[in-house]
Amino acid sequence: MENQLTNPKSQEDIVTIKLEKWSIKYLLGALRLGINAEDWCAGLTMTSINSYDTHSGKWIMRIAFLIDEIKRQTGEETEDMEYGECNSLNDIQLMVNKKCKEYCDYWEKAER
Repeated sequence: MENQLTNPKSQEDIVTIKLEKWSIKYLLGALRLGINAEDWCAGLTMTSINSYDTHSGKWIMRIAFLIDEIKRQTGEETEDMEYGECNSLNDIQLMVNKKCKEYCDYWEKAER
């Protein structure tokens, strides 16, 4: 049987969490930061060993589904991430991309 994260109409147990409305944007932001962190770690780890990871993508898709479902049910669209108003997250992404490219270049040269 498919689980509820991939099939919202499944018959598995459903858990209800009560939150005050003001806290939902922080939960959404934390979930989005988790996706970013997973993506960064997977990219760095997999390029460093010249491999490819599909498990990370599956996890990210499940969390993205949760974000979309929370937004749909609550009407909240804001994902408050504290650092979202500055370039910190973009700077981290640039650093990760640069390091991943270094790893890929290394492996490309090693395979010649």
